[in-house]
Amino acid sequence: MTEEQTAKANNELPWEEDNKELIAAWRTELKALKAKGDGPALERLKTAVETQLALADLKIKARQADHAQQFIWGPILLTFVGVILGALIAGWVKHC
Repeated sequence: MTEEQTAKANNELPWEEDNKELIAAWRTELKALKAKGDGPALERLKTAVETQLALADLKIKARQADHAQQFIWGPILLTFVGVILGALIAGWVKHC
């Protein structure tokens, strides 16, 4: 595996890299639109930027929601595993 592939594999948020490319593209487009003075095109650019921000926000909220589910199921599963292990150990001790 090359260094670039390793870096990509270790990158938890690949969309952040995509956003860097989008920001650069938007800056270029914004400079061109500013020179032209094209109002409707600026509105389309604004809509595209707002859409990307909404998608990024949704991704963050989805990750936070997944983390909350881990907090909910973690104690339940650990309690169940603890009870089973306790019963097995108690039966083993009683048998010996």
